[in-house]
Amino acid sequence: QPHGVKLELKFNDTSIFLTEDNLTAPLMIQHSIFNNLKIICFYTFFFNFNDFNQSIEELKISQEIVNDFGNDIILITDTKEFINRVKNAINKSNQIIRHEGRKVDYFPASFHGDFSDNDVPFKKHEDFKYQQEFRIVLETVEHDDKPFTLQVGDIRDICRRFTVEEFNRVEIKLEHTD
Repeated sequence: QPHGVKLELKFNDTSIFLTEDNLTAPLMIQHSIFNNLKIICFYTFFFNFNDFNQSIEELKISQEIVNDFGNDIILITDTKEFINRVKNAINKSNQIIRHEGRKVDYFPASFHGDFSDNDVPFKKHEDFKYQQEFRIVLETVEHDDKPFTLQVGDIRDICRRFTVEEFNRVEIKLEHTD
């Protein structure tokens, strides 16, 4: 956060000092390696079985999501199989150094500190909490800003396409099978 920060930028014999009076937003410093990670983001939803009706309402896609990502949804209906296909594709690729997948954690505007290098790709400002992201992050051999295609194969058998309008009309029933 800009409060209590004094930043000096030195160019040869000239220094420029920036303080909280000059900084309009939080200051972020990160390793350049993070600029070249290949990241795919998924909207995820979670059900609170103690308040199932509220969870159904929260499942609906908001206008904010539509504004950010568009009006089409691909719902993965067999997440275990999808993850297996992703893992197989990663294992077959000779371009991937390391990978990780997990939920994004959202930090508050008041946060002042740092994150471990492994956590950086999974941290995001709380203004984006509505996105409810799960990310798969790949570090590739080539450190560039070009897109990377992971060949997972045809997934039409484990997903379904919807418009946001169709998806938001979905009816959900919960049964306990034990």
